[in-house]
Amino acid sequence: MKLSEYRKDSDYYSSSASSINRGLSFSGIAIIWLFTQSGTNRLVLEKLMIASLVLLALSLLLDLIQYCYGFYKWNKFYREQELKSHEASGKIIEDTIDVLAPTSISNIINTMFWFKISLNISAYILILLFLVNHLFIN
Repeated sequence: MKLSEYRKDSDYYSSSASSINRGLSFSGIAIIWLFTQSGTNRLVLEKLMIASLVLLALSLLLDLIQYCYGFYKWNKFYREQELKSHEASGKIIEDTIDVLAPTSISNIINTMFWFKISLNISAYILILLFLVNHLFIN
């Protein structure tokens, strides 16, 4: 298999994991909403659920930041390479030319990817603790 095929597989799994993570974040918020108590014109949540909600919101925020940062940095890298090739040869860079991309961009994007997944897992652990405590112990 060509190296580019492995890259396509990596992109597919990364994109799928991000989509699943996003869906789980929204599902977690819906679960928290189900256990929200309303009274005296305000919503009441237990501390575990508030912490879960914060983690889920941070996961969604980091998801957006990851994609915006990735778009900005990769677009900037592409434009820089395009300008270099144009200055050197008078032509725009061709897709057939291999260009070594900086690992620093991928490293930051990968860190954000794993951090948003970790936030989501942490939120679900708190939700499960709440559910076990609320439904089975009380």
